Amino acid sequence: MDNNGTTFDLDQCRAAIRAATAAITELMGLLWQVEDAELGPLLGTLDQLAALAEGARAALIREAESRGETLRVAGRVDVWVGR
Repeated sequence: MDNNGTTFDLDQCRAAIRAATAAITELMGLLWQVEDAELGPLLGTLDQLAALAEGARAALIREAESRGETLRVAGRVDVWVGR
């Protein structure tokens, strides 16, 4: 759920993640266009995104572990994560 109360299904979430990944990839080549006053706020937005991505990554790993997927596929969680 986003801040506007909108609920996304799994496919919409995946599409949004792909779109965000593409946007950040493009942003790397556009940073020279960012106004001085916007550098800090943009960094804050990217920090928030990075923190959310790390949390989602940890939650996904916990979910895979709880389903036994990490052991079934790789034998160990760290091996599954690094695959």
